[in-house]
Amino acid sequence: MDVTVTQYNEEWNLIFQEESRKIKEIFADALIDIHHIGSTSVPGLKAKPIIDMMPVERNIRRTLKPIWMGKKHLSLN
Repeated sequence: MDVTVTQYNEEWNLIFQEESRKIKEIFADALIDIHHIGSTSVPGLKAKPIIDMMPVERNIRRTLKPIWMGKKHLSLN
C-alpha cells in the first residue's frame, strides 16, 4: 500500500471547518465540539491529505446506542 505525503495545504483547515459544520448540523446538541487532529491540523507540516476529526459527545451512550460491528452487536448498557 502506497502512502502519499504532501506539502501543507492551507485548504485543509477550510475543509475541516466545512465538514465539521455538516456533522454539527446532523448531530445538533449531541456534540460539544469537534476537533481537527492529526498531521493536517499542524500548519506547515507535510501530511497525508486526510482530514482527521475528533467529535466530543455529550452522551456517548445515547449517540452510539446500539453499535453494529460486522455480525457482533455491541450494547453500551
